[in-house]
Amino acid sequence: MKYLFAICSCLLMAAPAITLGHGIPITVNVDGNNKLVVSNTQPLYTPADLTPGYAPMVLVDNESVDLMSSMTFTRTNPLGVLGNYQFTTLPGFNVSGVVADSPLSLQVIPRPVKGTGPVAARMLWHWSRASQSVAIDPAGESLVVGSDAGGVVQGITVPQTANTPLSITVANPVQNGVDEHYLEYLLGDPPADVGAYGFFARLTSPNYGTSDPFLVILNDGISDLMNPGPLLTAALAINNAALLTGDYNHDDVVDSADYTIWKSSFRSTTQLAADGNGDGIVDAADYTNWRDHLGLQYSGSGAGSESPSGAAAPEPSTFALA
Repeated sequence: MKYLFAICSCLLMAAPAITLGHGIPITVNVDGNNKLVVSNTQPLYTPADLTPGYAPMVLVDNESVDLMSSMTFTRTNPLGVLGNYQFTTLPGFNVSGVVADSPLSLQVIPRPVKGTGPVAARMLWHWSRASQSVAIDPAGESLVVGSDAGGVVQGITVPQTANTPLSITVANPVQNGVDEHYLEYLLGDPPADVGAYGFFARLTSPNYGTSDPFLVILNDGISDLMNPGPLLTAALAINNAALLTGDYNHDDVVDSADYTIWKSSFRSTTQLAADGNGDGIVDAADYTNWRDHLGLQYSGSGAGSESPSGAAAPEPSTFALA
């Protein structure tokens, strides 16, 4: 990102000094099946924390201060931005085992919003510090992701809602190593609401299989003095909100397979994939969530989805529900 950073820096006017910590990087390698693997080597969560959510990996930092710094662009820069922005190059990348001439791209993907009907899809997610919940930003906030892979300045704008995934080249060629800051993230400043912003993504490459999805969380204005603290709360809330209600196996359709998961984990406080209402136990309320949304589907493209089919649902015994 040295090229793009140099361009951006020369276009600033009276911008405060930028102080960025190292943060927790996106660790990338390749498995035995020639598939890209993304991991978090410093997670604040346990695997059980992610069971009810969409992404099996969340990039959430434990820095004690706001990681995004203010920048003012006085004229349009190569990314087409002008005015006040919050800026960060975190998270960075730690890459190993990738052939050097392999291009690597980030694909930002839309996800359905739990509890909406008809189903709404989101690209940029927001957790509000004020309401302590996942919220729709009233100002229509968007995120600009920039790169200069191969010396070519490029960028994508991630809006709140969109119909198709968006991709940007992370590196071409890939440079194996640690602390590689391939991307820059710019959020309009001031945001409508202080909190955390996040997006779901995958890494792709023509030479490797696509990675599993992961969630990237950007801290905007939260002083996270506790560990774990509000950033982890925000990350898990966003991850858990990006699924259809009743979709317990995360395949974007509510069907009998989800009922099977509910049935097999009924009364569990540790196997929480079917804990649809997030109260820490799989119970009758989670069955009701599944039954009431049976047949609901999400296309995966970000477009709308079908309504519940009204198909007959198997009824658990009265004794079990009691």
